[in-house]
Amino acid sequence: MPITNPKPVVSPAIPASTYNLLWVNMTVQGLGNTGVRAMVNLTPYYLDTNGNPVYNTSARITIAVADLLTAAGTDPALAAALNGIFTIVEGWLTTLPPYAKIMGN
Repeated sequence: MPITNPKPVVSPAIPASTYNLLWVNMTVQGLGNTGVRAMVNLTPYYLDTNGNPVYNTSARITIAVADLLTAAGTDPALAAALNGIFTIVEGWLTTLPPYAKIMGN
């Protein structure tokens, strides 16, 4: 049963937030000889007055591509991007930049 509070509690209004940036997290996974799949997560965020990111994970957008190589065959921009990545990786195998290291064998 509700009763009247003689000293009402007033909470401050929460201002609306505009998430004007997207944090991009990509995962590309080789599937042996059968292809490559990719997943891109886009998480909206903004920078607070101290420059710290404030994320809205409940508004995350996920884009999944089941067969990246087939998709690249139909999308010239994707094909160019993948070729650029492969060119960079081949260069790293020749001359490893100071910000990278080879792990494993």
